[in-house]
Amino acid sequence: MRTKLMVGALLALLVATTAQPVSAHVLIRDVNDSVGAVLHITPDDDPVAGSSADLNFSLQNESLAGSTVQIQITDQASGRTATIKPVSGAGAVSARYVFPSKGVYDITLNISGRANYTFKHVQRVSRGVGTSSLATPDYPVARATLFVGVIALVGLGVFAVDRRKKIITQSTFQ
Repeated sequence: MRTKLMVGALLALLVATTAQPVSAHVLIRDVNDSVGAVLHITPDDDPVAGSSADLNFSLQNESLAGSTVQIQITDQASGRTATIKPVSGAGAVSARYVFPSKGVYDITLNISGRANYTFKHVQRVSRGVGTSSLATPDYPVARATLFVGVIALVGLGVFAVDRRKKIITQSTFQ
């Protein structure tokens, strides 16, 4: 029994120390559905608000030579848009961006020149600093119930004190 526990603990330790971070990629198509691109955002396709994130696009069988490349990132909650001039090479586009707060962002890659492509992707940022409308829920029913409960408790206290005085005046043990 003790040997099985030792082997299990060693296997768990081995798995924990050799685990690699997840590296998922998102395949997106341009708005005309003619070309595909693979988008990878570090860290782990789950960016952290307030920290630098790398956006890497790899286009399928396309050369970007002589093309103008631009990335726009729009915060869906506020509508603010940031325009980034990325680094582009043979079929690859890379940029670094700091998502200012948690929320949902539209990422648009525009390529113009020899060929025109527009790629769009929606990215949720749920870790890190900042707040979003989803991070601070509003419970109006709970607030109203709390208010009514406090008023009822105060009324019950006043009623109990008033009843106590009447009981004392009616008491025959004075």
